[in-house]
Amino acid sequence: MPFDWWSEYRDVLTWVALGSAGFLVISLAALPWLLGLLPADWFSSVEPKGLFWQSHHPLVAIMVRIGRNAAGAVLLLAGVAMLVLPGQGILTILTAFVLLDLPGKRRFEIYLVRKPQILAALNWLRKRRGVAPFTVPS
Repeated sequence: MPFDWWSEYRDVLTWVALGSAGFLVISLAALPWLLGLLPADWFSSVEPKGLFWQSHHPLVAIMVRIGRNAAGAVLLLAGVAMLVLPGQGILTILTAFVLLDLPGKRRFEIYLVRKPQILAALNWLRKRRGVAPFTVPS
């Protein structure tokens, strides 16, 4: 008798599918809010802007950096798994790259934001939140 994987893992697959749909809704709702938190000149230079936790005690900055990279690593692994499992694998991998400290990441972000279609989409999301559009030098 062949293995009936659907009936064996029906509950697990149902929860994974519901969780995936929930994360998609949360991601789509949070994106305009998160983009609205960034200042309008966020992409104006290759040097990263100072972030709010960097003005705190150095131990806080280190802990935030470690936590952010750990979360990015977990999301990267989950995103790769979601390429073959139910879920938004590509969206999760992109979120992981945003969190991870990678060499050349800032230049790549600015390269992407300078593309007119991407800048227009980001500014449309910021406009929906009532925030000034990003200013990007050409």
